[in-house]
Amino acid sequence: MASKQNDETEGKKLTVGKGIRLSGEITACEKLVVEGQVEADLTGAQDLVVAESGLFKGRAIVDRAEISGTFEGELTVREVLNLHGSGLIDGTLKYAEMEIERGGRVRGTIEELDRAQAAKPSGPTPVATSSRETEKEPGAAKSEAAAS
Repeated sequence: MASKQNDETEGKKLTVGKGIRLSGEITACEKLVVEGQVEADLTGAQDLVVAESGLFKGRAIVDRAEISGTFEGELTVREVLNLHGSGLIDGTLKYAEMEIERGGRVRGTIEELDRAQAAKPSGPTPVATSSRETEKEPGAAKSEAAAS
């Protein structure tokens, strides 16, 4: 029975290997490991790992993050962020707790989450908010095109 549980957990892990490029929205993924390049919105994940060779561009809301490579965009970490010496976060960072090794770099806006913000789940609510924003943008584009 323990092996069945391990298989289920392992099935919710996505690894983007070196030399691989992935673009889009990532949902229902408990752990994302980036060794290649990912340009995406990541919500509902527990763990984000960006390897030294990895690049993540976009928005991520996770419980825990381990950054050894490059993260560009908006990163919200509700529990612990580990920024390794080779890591770079460029953009907006919101975190509950953070550990930075010597050499780790952050460029942009940094905000510490209070306990209430850190406790908010990343499940359906952020995804729904993101979907509404996405739906508004195409509608706005159609209105602008019709006005032209």
